[in-house]
Amino acid sequence: MAFGRIFLVLACYAYAAAALWPLPRQLQQGTTPLLLSNDFAITLSIHNAPSDLVDAVSRAKSYLEKDKLERLVVGRGAADETAISGAKQLSGLVLSLSGNRAVRSISEDALLPLEDRDEAYVLDIPTAGSHATLSANSTLGLLRGLTTFGQLWYYHDGKTYTLGAPVHIEDAPAFPWRGLMLDTCRNFIPIDDIKRTFDAMSWVKMSSFHWHVVDSQSFPLQIPGFEEIVEKGAYSSDSIYTPSDVKELTSYAAARGIDVVVEIDTPGHTAIIAESHPEHVACPVFSPWSKYAEEPPSGQLRLLPSTANFTAGIFSEVAKMFPSTMISLGGDEVNTPCYAEDPQMQEYWNSTGLGLNESLNAFVQLTQSALLNAGKTPLISEGKLTAH
Repeated sequence: MAFGRIFLVLACYAYAAAALWPLPRQLQQGTTPLLLSNDFAITLSIHNAPSDLVDAVSRAKSYLEKDKLERLVVGRGAADETAISGAKQLSGLVLSLSGNRAVRSISEDALLPLEDRDEAYVLDIPTAGSHATLSANSTLGLLRGLTTFGQLWYYHDGKTYTLGAPVHIEDAPAFPWRGLMLDTCRNFIPIDDIKRTFDAMSWVKMSSFHWHVVDSQSFPLQIPGFEEIVEKGAYSSDSIYTPSDVKELTSYAAARGIDVVVEIDTPGHTAIIAESHPEHVACPVFSPWSKYAEEPPSGQLRLLPSTANFTAGIFSEVAKMFPSTMISLGGDEVNTPCYAEDPQMQEYWNSTGLGLNESLNAFVQLTQSALLNAGKTPLISEGKLTAH
């Protein structure tokens, strides 16, 4: 009997939390059915609310009206009909900001340094009558709370309902970086599909989009002042991300609480740059590739001062394109046999007395400085030197 009661409690909790992802830090739910009224409204109790918050409210309202998400059970909620037929109705949701801090847009909050982001919120839904309340210290927190509110409701036969009122949620993310990485260099992905990815990320409160945009296979990112790289390095003229595309994507993401962190992998994974700048790339498309790279095709930037300056110039321009405070320089899988058989690197080392470690350090220091001077935080992969 005791086991049965425990199972029943766990089963009820599983229903209550089934559609919430990720689970809130604190969740209290009752067992009272509640309907959204036909004239349900979401109201902003915020003077001069930022436009992206207004848009987020509009999207949340649209999802509730049009998505018609049914329960993932046999009958898709038909068994709930008796419980919800006489349920009381919720007329609205009121959003408010706590504290006296200046009101920033969702986009501004989403692009703050990780340690400065505040995504906490408090959500209360009563068992009947008036309205639910959602409060936060930031518009980004309100966006996260709106997402949670939308996950609490199901649709069946013309009714949008929950079985778990009243609801009290106090939530904040366990980790500021909740990321997804997308590789658009090996397989070009159109911007509309990337936007759909941002939508999906926002629905589960992901915060960071790691954009692996270039690699040895192709270079689709058009960088001002370095257009020749994309002209010879993109798969085709239709497989390019222009600066206006980048602006469109980063703006779209930020309004959904997502920071776009771009990666330009260096000095490895750069064989494609040899198509436009052979003077900067060692062992391009050498055979067998497995001796000179971790994956085909082989080719990596030389660790010469001229190449380091060339690469630093690329990062200086990339820093202007992306509003994030962070940019990744890659850094993984630098191949030592490639440099050992490269005449230019051997000549440089013989004439200067330097070696691999000193040259790699100088390369990384110069490229990082380009980002630091632009006010960015450089990110480096936990890479390795590879020898075969």
